[in-house]
Amino acid sequence: MTMKIDYRYNKIKPEWILAYRARYNRWLKEPNRLVVWDVRNNVEKQMSDFELENCKIKIKYENSIKQEKQCGAKMIIEIYVRKDND
Repeated sequence: MTMKIDYRYNKIKPEWILAYRARYNRWLKEPNRLVVWDVRNNVEKQMSDFELENCKIKIKYENSIKQEKQCGAKMIIEIYVRKDND
């Protein structure tokens, strides 16, 4: 059974997929305080900068994922890429 998604409220069209979730962790040593989670490969990396072309960014304020909640992140940046950019 497939679930039909109503994109009127999401504002991200179906040709875009969630690829990364980024957050700032003030407890990490400088300069690598940016934590980027590659959602598709389930890999999390600490870095100082992140470069990506042809993407859409959405800020999410309600944080419910355990690994992000543990470091005290209250705002998450979701980074979407086009499906054909895999």
